[in-house]
Amino acid sequence: MIRKKVMLLLMALAAPFIASALAADEQPVLPEYHYVPSDTVLETINQKRNAAISQSKRLMVVFGAEWCHDSRALSQRFSTPKMNAILQQQYEMVFVDVGYLSTGFEAIEQLKQQIYYGTPAVLILDPQTNTLLNQSSIMHWTNAASLKLEEYNDYFSQDFELPLEEEIHDPVLLAYLDEIREFEKTQATRLRQAYQVVGALLKRYKETDIGATDEFENSWNEVKNYRTAIPNDIAKLIEQAKTKTNNGDETTLDFPEYPAFSWEK
Repeated sequence: MIRKKVMLLLMALAAPFIASALAADEQPVLPEYHYVPSDTVLETINQKRNAAISQSKRLMVVFGAEWCHDSRALSQRFSTPKMNAILQQQYEMVFVDVGYLSTGFEAIEQLKQQIYYGTPAVLILDPQTNTLLNQSSIMHWTNAASLKLEEYNDYFSQDFELPLEEEIHDPVLLAYLDEIREFEKTQATRLRQAYQVVGALLKRYKETDIGATDEFENSWNEVKNYRTAIPNDIAKLIEQAKTKTNNGDETTLDFPEYPAFSWEK
């Protein structure tokens, strides 16, 4: 009896959150928030960048896909009246369809980034300098479906300012940062190759009646663990480089090593 009462109490407490989530999931998606394949995405980004400059807005580029639950959730939340009003007032936006992790690479490079590490990847940029303004929270939005609508409203309403970048003259720190850029470039190349493998399995899963095979689930989890680790590791490497430079320590950075994928063995 006690256990039953506890369960009823928990259900009652959770009801408002469940209702809110369901309401968001049932929200129709406005046309501008769909992920649609396009051969002119690079031109569209340039047009939106120019529009953002002329209207003193920020540029937002979202990389996602209709097969992705979190990408669809982001589109649904964006389509709610308050969120749509915020976005239209403050941003010029481009939604980039990444296919089955097979496209969008030229677009991400146009934005001076190595690769998208998940979907949806929400990039907010200063259109004048092409500077990424939300580097530290990009991965946060890959869990878009689990985030409350209030968090959307607060996050996208805030003033994103240019990062305070001091001119770097120390040759040791500059050398460290070059090494870190090369490290990320190497990982991005490997991740793109991994996307080819898991993307083919994903397409078969989504477009046939085979379902989610063990091969797909294992490969998907391997790639997920890898792609989510890289941004965190890069942030740690940058802090490590700054600490070493401040301490006069010119020893080698502790670059992480990642296990081989199952198809690489």
